[in-house]
Amino acid sequence: KRLEEIKSELRQRKSNNPLISNLIFILEHYHFSLKPVFDLIDGLEFDLTLKQIKDENEMVQYAYRVGGTVGLLMCPILGVKD
Repeated sequence: KRLEEIKSELRQRKSNNPLISNLIFILEHYHFSLKPVFDLIDGLEFDLTLKQIKDENEMVQYAYRVGGTVGLLMCPILGVKD
């Protein structure tokens, strides 16, 4: 439930939580897309379900959500453009 609230706060670009407010500031400062953030949250939600990964495609999707998204979010901070 809290992850869905965080998604809503990010969409609205407003939160009373200082951690989320700081994330919103960083997203705006570096002109981030919300997609990698939401994909990362989807990975966190998957972790909460304790489901087993069924096949290689699901494993690749999971790896992207919990790892690839972090890399994408780091790119603008590190100055990577391509």
